[in-house]
Amino acid sequence: IHTNPPAWAALLERITALESQPRAGPSNPSPSTNDDPFISERAPDTKFNRYPEFQQALPSLAKDFFKNPLPEIDRKRFLANCARNVAREYLPPVLNNINISQAAKRSDNQLPEITRPLDYFLYKTLHSGSPSQQDAIEFVNVVHELLLDTASYITKLRADNMFRAPGIKGLAPRLASKIPSTLLAPEP
Repeated sequence: IHTNPPAWAALLERITALESQPRAGPSNPSPSTNDDPFISERAPDTKFNRYPEFQQALPSLAKDFFKNPLPEIDRKRFLANCARNVAREYLPPVLNNINISQAAKRSDNQLPEITRPLDYFLYKTLHSGSPSQQDAIEFVNVVHELLLDTASYITKLRADNMFRAPGIKGLAPRLASKIPSTLLAPEP
């Protein structure tokens, strides 16, 4: 009688023996984040795909975020619809010893004004309960338009600074409605 097990059975025994042994860690172990209370896991990023109703409710979503300045009359119309919060300081601090350009003054005044729709929306919500769907859509559209305007203005300032930095005389070219998405075009 043959007492030797088949070759596959011997291999199976060896694999089982190897799997039952404690595993050695990698030769260069990385520090474990599970034990560090100052490091926390972050959820993976998620993406939101707009759908037709969303696009219809927020038409400015189709506009270029960085190249869509609001006309001054529209900006004033948006802000006139929102009451000024008397508890909020809307004026930037005075800088007596520094010459500030009109563009910088406009930017200083523009950023605090964005909070007006936020304050007014909160006021309306606190006084009337939950906001209606129409109020929420209007609020998002107003804030979105103001942020578009601010981003466009900052992009314009960046272009002006890039034009001025090397000492070029004259005015920086204005941003066209259809220009490459980068301020510096890639070299051929």
